[in-house]
Amino acid sequence: AENRRIMQEVNRNINRISGIDYNANIVGYSFSGAGSSMGMSFLSLKHWDERKGKGQSAREIIDSIYAFAPGVPDMQLFAVTPPMIPGYGMGSGFELYLQDKVSGDLNKFKEVADNFVATLNERPEIEMAYSSFETNYPQYWVDIDAAKCEQAGISTIEILETLSGYYGGGYVSNFNRFSKLYRVQIQADPTYRVTPESLNHIYVRTGEGMAPLAQFVQLTKTYGPQDVSRFNLYNSISINGTPASGYSSGDALKAVQETAEKLLPANYAYEFGGISREESQTTNNVAIIFAICMVLIYLILCALYESLLIPFSIILSVPCGFLGSFLFAQILGLENNIYMQ
Repeated sequence: AENRRIMQEVNRNINRISGIDYNANIVGYSFSGAGSSMGMSFLSLKHWDERKGKGQSAREIIDSIYAFAPGVPDMQLFAVTPPMIPGYGMGSGFELYLQDKVSGDLNKFKEVADNFVATLNERPEIEMAYSSFETNYPQYWVDIDAAKCEQAGISTIEILETLSGYYGGGYVSNFNRFSKLYRVQIQADPTYRVTPESLNHIYVRTGEGMAPLAQFVQLTKTYGPQDVSRFNLYNSISINGTPASGYSSGDALKAVQETAEKLLPANYAYEFGGISREESQTTNNVAIIFAICMVLIYLILCALYESLLIPFSIILSVPCGFLGSFLFAQILGLENNIYMQ
């Protein structure tokens, strides 16, 4: 209920922003995972012909979203545009994963991640860096009395399977009807699984009949992460961010690398994901590609003019062309991106 209230307040603020044509939102899910405290909105903008006024570009609309965010103190908000190449990550900007290579304490890992994110946000190349990982979600720690299970003739695995089916839900089968295939999911109705006392009304089969789960399970209130993700087998925390205005994605990736070298302790590392991973692995190939192109052009000109020296008079004009292109790009304040190259 609290999550829905916050999302409704966010929607009221979003609907006041001109340039947005449609707003679809979901409670309980986000780009970083699923959970009762999460939510996300998909914003469809009006056609470019209708967004020619000031403050109606995609970048300025995101700035307007960040402008009202402090007025809703109960939430953490992060806004991004879709990825430039569909399928590479959830949004534009950069995506990386901090890794704990010794699988140590998650609270210590979160401190390292929070310090890393805070330092990134101080860099001029980074407009905003953000991580949704938290270790303070209210939870119940489940203790199973193995001795009682043994006396009743059941295993702890059966207890866990029953808990998983009734509370977490699961896929169990398929059936055909009306020439279509339907999936069968099992889960208890929400009214029968939202309180600890519900364990008294959910039963597991024993050797002598049925027994309530409360006879074998004890719940203890605790706090912890909602889920723990892994990247290349290591415990990981995902971090997303966007470059600041006037800086390219390459500048942002370089800022991340410099910050990681100075800040990350031993046994902690990072790896890029999505389109940032592709960019970090291919950026250094530009000089090699240009060199190969020059060699190929020289060989083609040698065959064309049947001379080893004449092609040099043509090729020597290439640096002048490069100089003019990059000089005017610098004068006009254009980024040295893949389109420029």
